[in-house]
Amino acid sequence: MSRLKQRALSVVSLVLFAATAFAGTNSAVLSVGTTVADQGETGVEVTISADTVTPLGASGVTFSILFDVSLCPHLSNLDVTNAGRTTGVAELSGMGCPGSGSAMFNIAGTPGQEVLPDGSGAIMTWVFDLAAGAPTGIFPLTLSDATITSGPLTIPTTLNNGQLTINGSGTPTVPVPTDTPTVEVPTDTPTIEVPTDTPTQVPPTDIPTEVPPTSTPSEVPTDTPTEEPTDTPTDGPTSTPTATATASDTPEDTPTPSNTATATETPTASNTPTASNTPTNTPIPAPQITGGASNGSTAVNGTAAANANIEIITVPGGEVLGSATAGGDGRFFVALNRPLAAPEEIQPSDTTNGLFGNVVSITAPPAAIPAVDPIGAAILVILMAGGLVWRLRSARQP
Repeated sequence: MSRLKQRALSVVSLVLFAATAFAGTNSAVLSVGTTVADQGETGVEVTISADTVTPLGASGVTFSILFDVSLCPHLSNLDVTNAGRTTGVAELSGMGCPGSGSAMFNIAGTPGQEVLPDGSGAIMTWVFDLAAGAPTGIFPLTLSDATITSGPLTIPTTLNNGQLTINGSGTPTVPVPTDTPTVEVPTDTPTIEVPTDTPTQVPPTDIPTEVPPTSTPSEVPTDTPTEEPTDTPTDGPTSTPTATATASDTPEDTPTPSNTATATETPTASNTPTASNTPTNTPIPAPQITGGASNGSTAVNGTAAANANIEIITVPGGEVLGSATAGGDGRFFVALNRPLAAPEEIQPSDTTNGLFGNVVSITAPPAAIPAVDPIGAAILVILMAGGLVWRLRSARQP
């Protein structure tokens, strides 16, 4: 074997070894969190996190979350926000409802941009509202079709699924006001006391109990003949005491309950709230599309007036691509009856308030750089090495 061929084979071996070693250093773990919510709850959040070992960072992230199709009619105002270390733009790129329970996500960026640095933690948050009639129970959230790339390489990815638990305790209860006036019985209610000195009509102890004097004059006048005196005193007890115990001593100052307890302190609800806050004329916001307006998307989301009916129409032409009702916070999510295609334009229409929003142009995304697996990279290196050998041999010939 010539020295030139030996050098070429050495270069090929070195390149293959470097490519294989570099590919082996890349790995990723994609996880969906576990969330608990109540029927009728708004702003439910599901966290998506990733642990990535990518020396050059991730340049593309796409995946889907599968869920029970029975949840489709009970989800509204779906949106996604950046979280943690994401440097690209987290997007909700489509929904499978009502045909199947699925939501598609991606992290967008310019070609070659690092959208997810090497590291671990949350990368985006999926936000939605639950209807009051949503089914209760535990619903799995299953990852599917996940692809994380770093330049031309596809990163081996492990998937960890999550779940959504819906409780039936979301029915609002009417709070009992803690300051409701209670009718208190006055503690100083006078009690009618029976006077302790009420006469019991006992005959007065000082009623004269005069007994006819037993000491009837027995003195017989010495100078009186023995004949009995004719003027025998008849003043015996003829003067019978007239102070008979009659109820004439009835106390004139008999107490009468003049302080009878009357409920004159009846509490009145004087602090009854009155609707004195006259509502001001707040301008109605026009609908705005804030996400999902990309080539091939089957759903868009945005903001509008609360509870308004929103239609997505084409401009020009006025073709209605889908409609939905905004939530109480004004956010809406409209599933389209066909995918969007560049270069058409769409516009949101608030049919409840007669308002039109921003016109959005659908542009075709730049062509994606095809992913090359380690075997393809090795073949490319072999072809490059063969060209190098041919050039060296051509250079040595006279």
